[in-house]
Amino acid sequence: MNLQQPHVLITGGSEGIGFGLASRFIQAGNDVLIIGRNRDNLKKASAIFPRLRTFVNDIGILCH
Repeated sequence: MNLQQPHVLITGGSEGIGFGLASRFIQAGNDVLIIGRNRDNLKKASAIFPRLRTFVNDIGILCH
């Protein structure tokens, strides 16, 4: 994992392993965008890390 890249996109980043990764990248100074289905979970994540960018989307819809 290269923590020197300035931009990171994480799907499912509002909780669990995805949130853990997002927090690590934020702490390393990266710009992080997390995508998730649950707007409330995304808001909670961005309340913890205000620099975190969020986007509500269900990528599962694209797989059908």
